[in-house]
Amino acid sequence: MEEPTERMLLRAFDSVIQEEQVRLYEKQRSRIASQFPLVDGGQVTFDLIRLVPGEAVQNLGIILQVILLNYNGGWSLVQRFYSVKNEKEARKTALLAAALNIIGPPLFFLPVMLGRQFLPAPENTRYAYVEMALDLLPVGMTGVMITAMFAATMSALSSEYNVLASVATTDIYQRLFRPKADDRSLVKVGRVFTAVIGLIIMAIAIWITFFPDSPLFNMMVTIYGLAVAPMMLPLLGGLIFRSLTWKGALTGFVVGVISGFTMLGIRTYYLPTIEGLDEDWVTLQFGAYSIFVNVATTALAMLLYTWLEKRDPAEVSKIQRFFERMNSPIEETGGFVQKHDAPAIFHVVGIVIAGVGLMLVTAAFFPEAPSARLINGLAGVVLLLIGWLFARMETSRNDRVST
Repeated sequence: MEEPTERMLLRAFDSVIQEEQVRLYEKQRSRIASQFPLVDGGQVTFDLIRLVPGEAVQNLGIILQVILLNYNGGWSLVQRFYSVKNEKEARKTALLAAALNIIGPPLFFLPVMLGRQFLPAPENTRYAYVEMALDLLPVGMTGVMITAMFAATMSALSSEYNVLASVATTDIYQRLFRPKADDRSLVKVGRVFTAVIGLIIMAIAIWITFFPDSPLFNMMVTIYGLAVAPMMLPLLGGLIFRSLTWKGALTGFVVGVISGFTMLGIRTYYLPTIEGLDEDWVTLQFGAYSIFVNVATTALAMLLYTWLEKRDPAEVSKIQRFFERMNSPIEETGGFVQKHDAPAIFHVVGIVIAGVGLMLVTAAFFPEAPSARLINGLAGVVLLLIGWLFARMETSRNDRVST
């Protein structure tokens, strides 16, 4: 029985589609293999995230130390728990923060890691993210990327300014100089501290521009080697160990600062005089060892002083009361209900996001490349939907409050 003409045409069409899919797959695979040593003959390698040979275990151990200290002792992270009503909500906040920190960093760092393959060797690695955006994103998305960078920078600085100004106002000014200061005067002093801290950070940023050939990674390793251990370890030790006194914490801080500057001096003035020493080893390996040495000396100083110190009964009693308050459940004092005349936060955020989405949809009509129009259009539609969802959240919340 002869096969119908329609079925023969469908089979032929399906065969052509399959051949085209195979051809496109091989083309994309060869392109990826040429761009990324990550795929080599079907085998996965780790060239994309290659560590210094022979030093992987040490590097990962030191990175783990830095992450544990930074995430658990970062002052700005403490603000995430200020608005919770009990321990259950605080636990949820901690789990959400942990989940976001698992999802976020790969998304932040992957573009720069991919830049090793897409970009030629950059003159300075600090410009890798910007160069990737300029080379790969269409015009509309490039503007959104720049805006997002500014917004993320301002958000991070706002948190840091607030917590640093709060510490300077409450723990230094009020405690040491004006214990009976009222709220109005503390607000004024807090504003002054915020301005001073902002000016200091701006001065540091301007100072960094005078060293255009120095990668930011080198500066980050130097700052972490100096500051992380003496700043974070005494704080975490005081929250965890009942036997640690303020004198032991202060001793650890002083010894840690001395250790950090000593390692910095060795790296800056002594190691460059050694002939044949690899510059990458000085930056990566010695910088990592500096962090490890600083952590060890700070912890050892706190432990030794605490072990040898003669305890003051009054301070021991004060420490016991502190831990008793920490172990006591927080009593709920009633929920906060937003008034109808308060600013509609979700509504405002939704309007802003939808406005950005509308600009992207408009920008989709101008690029000549079809891929650019598609990226701008899809991103704009997604942002419009997100803005609409935020507006709906505000409406739902107002309905719940009114009922």
